[in-house]
Amino acid sequence: MPQKIKVVILSNKEKNDLSAINIVIAGIFPHLEKKIDIKWKICSGIKTGAFFKYIGESLKLKNGPALKLPIIAIFTFLKFLFNQDLWKCQIINAHGADSWIPVVLLSKILKKTSIITLHETENYTKEHWFYGGKKMANWLWKWTLKNADYLIDISNTVKLGKSFYIPNGIDLSIFKPRFTEKKEKTILFVGRLRNQKGIEYFVKAIQIIKKHQTKEKIRSVVVTSSMLKVPEEEKYAKLIKENGIELHSRIPFKEIKKYYQEADVLVLSSVYEAFGLVLLEAMACGTPVVASNVGGIPNVVKDGFVGFLVPPRDSQVIAQKILVLLGNEKLREKMSENCLEWVKSFSWEKIAEKYLEIYYQVLTR
Repeated sequence: MPQKIKVVILSNKEKNDLSAINIVIAGIFPHLEKKIDIKWKICSGIKTGAFFKYIGESLKLKNGPALKLPIIAIFTFLKFLFNQDLWKCQIINAHGADSWIPVVLLSKILKKTSIITLHETENYTKEHWFYGGKKMANWLWKWTLKNADYLIDISNTVKLGKSFYIPNGIDLSIFKPRFTEKKEKTILFVGRLRNQKGIEYFVKAIQIIKKHQTKEKIRSVVVTSSMLKVPEEEKYAKLIKENGIELHSRIPFKEIKKYYQEADVLVLSSVYEAFGLVLLEAMACGTPVVASNVGGIPNVVKDGFVGFLVPPRDSQVIAQKILVLLGNEKLREKMSENCLEWVKSFSWEKIAEKYLEIYYQVLTR
């Protein structure tokens, strides 16, 4: 077993971009850095690829958005082909779809072990979320599963002999409860205003709750870090406001915790989700959850213990479970206690240990 493993993590986001992927890397990195020789590199050509994607869309080229992926792959491959850190390392661990192709190719040429951390599920290939749409996303997914040496799956949905399950984690020093007297009951939604997140089903659930609402005031809040400049986000922002739901946008990552602390229940109504990091963040603040039973969410939410799992796209059941929690203070308090205990197993230190175990395991193979 090697005394000092050398690993390069390659991600598809700039380090100052507080995406879910970067939150994961930033969470495990300090713990791994104490035990192994590890570097964090960023895909080259991200801005160039985005520029060509924009040009393609502006010219209304049929495959305009598809230009971005190969450009990023080529620039990244050429940049790191002669990078000393990659020549000296033993493992290249890719995070984010932009890095999959260059990491696999570099690992073959440099004779390194490639590990792809999948922050996605196969359901992503069925949506127009990717550069060029479903066909390219589907091709990339299958190509990566076939050609990568090993896979780390955060959702536990990829069942291959070379795949490992490691969930995402939580910084318990940031996300923690703040026990104050609440003036009104609050239902919270946190996330991007995209179709994937099932915003419309959350809004319909709020409409149903308003019909059953007693004299006690119930506050509904949507929080997002988005700038609300994308047409899809603008559409959902309008829907949220039209239904009397508070909308707070451009909220910095470290300020989101106060919304969790004020809430009585967090709702994640996603139609597909690899993990659902907001669920851990809410539970670490002692807030029970109601979440769709899709993707990796059942691994995060213990049904009936820290909240409830509900069928996707079922606003009626979402509303029903929210009302159960809001109407039963003892149950809500018990689940809040369970949340605080449950999230301890998701600390970044423990997640980093799991990565370390897999790094050693694949090298001994």
